[in-house]
Amino acid sequence: MIDLCTYNAGNAKSGPVVADFRNLTPRFPVVGLQEVADRKRQMNATGAQVLTGEANDEGHVALLVSAGTPIVSTGYVRCTPRSRVGAWGAGPAVIAAKGIRWSRVVIDGSEVTVGVTHMVPSVQRTARGPIAKAGLARRRALYRKHIRAVVAWVESVQGPLVVMADWNATSDFPLLQPLRDAGLTCSSAPSHGKRDIDQLWSRGLDVVNAEALTGFSSDHRPVTASYDLQEAPPVPNPTFPDPVEKVTFRGRLMDNKTMYGLLVAEHRLGYELTVTQGCYSTAVGASAGTHAGGGVVDLAPWDQDNKVRTLRDLGWAAWYRPAIAGLWPAHIHAVMIGHQTLSPEAVDQVAKYRRGEDGLADPPTPDPNPYRPDPEVVFDYRAAVRDERIRERNTSLRARIKTLRDRISANNNRITYK
Repeated sequence: MIDLCTYNAGNAKSGPVVADFRNLTPRFPVVGLQEVADRKRQMNATGAQVLTGEANDEGHVALLVSAGTPIVSTGYVRCTPRSRVGAWGAGPAVIAAKGIRWSRVVIDGSEVTVGVTHMVPSVQRTARGPIAKAGLARRRALYRKHIRAVVAWVESVQGPLVVMADWNATSDFPLLQPLRDAGLTCSSAPSHGKRDIDQLWSRGLDVVNAEALTGFSSDHRPVTASYDLQEAPPVPNPTFPDPVEKVTFRGRLMDNKTMYGLLVAEHRLGYELTVTQGCYSTAVGASAGTHAGGGVVDLAPWDQDNKVRTLRDLGWAAWYRPAIAGLWPAHIHAVMIGHQTLSPEAVDQVAKYRRGEDGLADPPTPDPNPYRPDPEVVFDYRAAVRDERIRERNTSLRARIKTLRDRISANNNRITYK
């Protein structure tokens, strides 16, 4: 069993933060810190091995490795450059370059790679007005770029891994979905008010527990996660298609993740789906922008009760829409929960689905179909890709088996003395 900790110490005063660091370092073999560019003296006062940089961007995050924990290797990976995002939102108008401070350490005889980073703030806010919307768009673009760099680093690392951060977004934020698609598991607890924005994402480890600590001087609470190394499963590192790469499926434009979500539904239902509207389109005004991103489709309405329940069981917010003359024909509208390129309108529909509403425009209206899977299901893209590859291999094997049976039958017919 190992325990790791992440802590944004940026709001703590100089004196109390030394006590914070000294409180944490004896308890955890590795502590990931954010907003500590000016805290090197306080970190050195702990007696731990301090892994950080001299420059403001590289020194913005750090790892405190306990004195008795062996370090195999360490490094820093640049994720995003210095970027101007504007005055709207929290933090500076110019965001410093950001990256991942990482180290491969030995804990209980096993090597584990631990990384720490820090994300741009105010990406989960609601923007009103053109200036705010432009600022939000710039911040989210930078956030996506940072997440892609984190995923690339994760995929370059072999063996058990944990990457921790102040992600400046709750764990259900759609832009974090690529981490799940990369095979990572989130451990979090309310750490900034009621929001779980400080999280540890792991691979190749069994998560035992996660909690937020109290009694510290920053406005963020340290978050800890406990892992079992002995029960850790083997870490596969296959190549997966880009989940947001655009493809055509059943005659409609969408992306890989949406396509695989529909394939899983088809296997569960036992028939092909008829897609009447795909993704990345604003051509249908009645859709009110919900199809502008990925993860949203309309389907032919027959067998609607079975389809809606199946889609909900597989991680979709789905509704049957009866025909409204002059507005739309009868159809099933489905939004993949947690898809990383959902439009804001589609994200709002997911929120309405979670509140038991019908997903249409205000005023809020109860959903005539109250069924929701409990707990809520999040579609596992990588598992779906693996399943489809297994099915393809099985189809190939069946064809080979049939060929062999035909050959055996033909050979039997040639036997004289039967």
